[in-house]
Amino acid sequence: MSDSVEAATPETTCRAGVDAVPILLADNNFWGLAVPGVWLRPHFVDGVDDDGRAISRVEIVREHESLQLTADVLRSLEDPAACFEAVKKLAVELLTRAHEVDSDMASTLLDIPEQRLSDWTAEVLAVAVAERSVQTETHS
Repeated sequence: MSDSVEAATPETTCRAGVDAVPILLADNNFWGLAVPGVWLRPHFVDGVDDDGRAISRVEIVREHESLQLTADVLRSLEDPAACFEAVKKLAVELLTRAHEVDSDMASTLLDIPEQRLSDWTAEVLAVAVAERSVQTETHS
């Protein structure tokens, strides 16, 4: 592990106000993965009213922000190497939202030993789809 990763700690790099779920990473520290939020996006719908007049209305669409990255994981399930890379990409995104680390440092922290990959993958996906039963921590 590089000196810059060894110098960084979860406590010194956490972003204030970010809800995160702690998981054990390659440096044997518990780092937070940001809890994905929900985006509210306007969706404009054209139609006609009861009198046949053209109208437009706005519907609010809720989108889970990590859904696309999670979908990438699901598409790659038949190829274990591709699946791991997709999960790692998702974890890098969530880690860099919770901590002031760049993607290279996040990737190094996410070099998980092979014997832990299955459990680690399940933990990352549980955070991404908000199914993790463990309490989150808000960094202050």
